[in-house]
Amino acid sequence: MFNLKTIISRYMRRLTSILIVMILTVIVCIQINNEHGQAYEDAMTTFFQIEQLLVQNQEELSEIREEYSRTCLHNAEAIAYMIQNHPEVLENLEELEKIAVFMEVDEIHIFDRSGRIYAGTHPQYYDYTFDSGEQMMFFKPMLEDKSLKLVQEITPNTAEAKMMQYSALWSRNGEFIVQVGMEPVNVMKAAKKNELSFLFSLLRVNPEADYYAVDIESGEVVGSTALECVGKNIAGIGLALNKIKDQEGFHAQINGGRAYCVFKKAGSNYIGRIISSRELYKRVPSVTVMITVCLIMIALILSHAVTRYMNKYVVDGIHSINEKLHMIARGNLDEIVDSHSSVEFSQLSSYINRMKNSLLNYNEKMSYVLSKTNMYIGVYEYNEYMKRVRFTEYVPRILMLGSVECEKLSSDYKAFKAFIDRLRGHSAADEPGVFELDGRYVKL
Repeated sequence: MFNLKTIISRYMRRLTSILIVMILTVIVCIQINNEHGQAYEDAMTTFFQIEQLLVQNQEELSEIREEYSRTCLHNAEAIAYMIQNHPEVLENLEELEKIAVFMEVDEIHIFDRSGRIYAGTHPQYYDYTFDSGEQMMFFKPMLEDKSLKLVQEITPNTAEAKMMQYSALWSRNGEFIVQVGMEPVNVMKAAKKNELSFLFSLLRVNPEADYYAVDIESGEVVGSTALECVGKNIAGIGLALNKIKDQEGFHAQINGGRAYCVFKKAGSNYIGRIISSRELYKRVPSVTVMITVCLIMIALILSHAVTRYMNKYVVDGIHSINEKLHMIARGNLDEIVDSHSSVEFSQLSSYINRMKNSLLNYNEKMSYVLSKTNMYIGVYEYNEYMKRVRFTEYVPRILMLGSVECEKLSSDYKAFKAFIDRLRGHSAADEPGVFELDGRYVKL
């Protein structure tokens, strides 16, 4: 059987360990939930920035296209005016090329009234007509309406399939059509900014997560910071299109590793952010270890404090009372139990003292009983654990003790024992247990 101090210490350690495990479990769950929330917020922030960038780029692209269209048309008007005033340049290829350089255009084509190219900076295009290809057919309505001034969207040209933007109008005298072609370098640069591949190239500076753009209908990865995944179906990297549709944040096996995924619909695509679980939870172990150390330190301090005060006010109090009771049990009824460390111990001390006093009252009761017998009978008691000697009312009279001598003998059991030993030295003849005392006989 263990003592109370050991039992309390073991209980405190066991309870502290259970509480630490419970608290750590709750903290880890909270951290994981917070990491999920943070990953979702980061994804939404990035998605918003991508959408804003797309909108800004689209507005910029529209402005550049409008500016290009106006420039193309303006250049065509200026060239038509110069050629009309100096028709001889039509026969001089070098002069036309100089005009093209001066006007900052890449191609000049002159059409006759039938819609055939008969002059320009590119002789290889001569004899092409508005019926030569789909791109050129855009301008065919001008043969019916000379007031038209057309600017074509950026499109591959008929002859070489290179990206060009053409504008055309009739000369003021209605003798020929001037078509100007410009390579839309700035427009292409602006359009490139609107491509997902360009946007994701900006996100590759953040290596902790990969971003994906998935076609809503086919599930094809149309853009990603993970270039090796572009062109694949999402099933090939571990995703399912229906799972993307149904959830915003979820776990999945991506490219063989556990990851947390967030997707959002953006136009004709789903834009997603995928971060590996290892990267997502990288802060959890260090934070958990730090909290564990703090909890253990707090637990040790509290456990020590509680155990110390428990020992001081409970265990030590019980030990003190037990020692007093041990002395009383051996016969030392003069022992006083006096423990006031708490209300309970104070009450216990009071009850023990009352019980002891009731034992001390035994002599008075015995004296009363013996007095009723009208016989000189007395009872005395002493032991080595109590200095005083207790005796009944008739003992001093039987032993012929004066008040001073009685007080002396009752206060020291050794003196009383010596007195009895002297008495035993005067035994009466033929009477066992009877002794002579100053002419009187006393039986012990």
